[in-house]
Amino acid sequence: MPSQQNQNPRLIAAQDLLIWFHSNQIRFQRRNSFINPSDFGLYRYLVSSVIRNRNQYLFFIEDLTGRKLNKIDPEAIICLMLGISQLEPHMKVQQYAAVNETVGLLPALNKGFLKGFVNANLRSFIRQEVRLRESCQQQALAVQTSHPDWMVTRWQKKYGDFAAEQICHFNNLIPKVHIAINPKFERQVVLEELKHNNVKDLEELQNGWRVNNPSGIFNTESLRSGAFLVQDPSSQQLIELIAPLPKQSVLDVCAAPGGKLFHLEWAYHSEIELLIAIDNSTSRMHRLIENKRRIGSKSRIAVMDAKKPAINALFDLVVVDAPCSGT
Repeated sequence: MPSQQNQNPRLIAAQDLLIWFHSNQIRFQRRNSFINPSDFGLYRYLVSSVIRNRNQYLFFIEDLTGRKLNKIDPEAIICLMLGISQLEPHMKVQQYAAVNETVGLLPALNKGFLKGFVNANLRSFIRQEVRLRESCQQQALAVQTSHPDWMVTRWQKKYGDFAAEQICHFNNLIPKVHIAINPKFERQVVLEELKHNNVKDLEELQNGWRVNNPSGIFNTESLRSGAFLVQDPSSQQLIELIAPLPKQSVLDVCAAPGGKLFHLEWAYHSEIELLIAIDNSTSRMHRLIENKRRIGSKSRIAVMDAKKPAINALFDLVVVDAPCSGT
């Protein structure tokens, strides 16, 4: 967890991305590691954007610097990638701020002597962005869309070139956040609080909202009191799928962190008499316990392997989502 005295989201992102660059292991900070939700939002965007656009950004860097990557300090590579991610049009960050804030990271990374190098190349990127992006579109699909070569090759063989290209581009879309509302809460009251917390671009759905920019939703009393869940549409489909089935007793065998479990409980609380949730992961179970308390769920939960359930009971319905559709 980053020190609360030093919560520069750009610096924390740079440090975690350096670990990823060296080891290919992603260390992603949790939301509660940050005091300010907006800092977590920036951190999350930076880390996700750099990883999502890896091949494309590395192509830009080699073109700009005229050097092979193995001839450039890793700290310079990561800072250049962070700078480019902040210069993406949808970020709406002033160019001077993106450059200056990024260059300012280098002394903290013990590479202050690289400030001129990073500064010059980020400013070159601003001047040459159109050319660079056009040039990138002439490269192999794996570079254009930042997918592994082996993955692109597999999709091309299985689905054809056109479908593989469509899949790659779709994968790079930034997903929208879907909110499922707890029917015990007044929808309009929740909506007003979301708007008060600067949650914008809310699109009405039957069970809640679709949000283009989720910044702010995790800092609301509505979330803390269990008024809504953040849940992908694929997970929400469970409610419709089980509608015609008996549900007096229900077992969820891959329950953590609990989204489908709680949504199911909300939708069918009048039918369910026994609701048991198990998961074989102790670490994930901590999140389930925390969410159960927040939601006020009446489900019974336990750490247990679904292949060897220590439950002496029969169930009308068993829910299995393995691997988790939201992971």
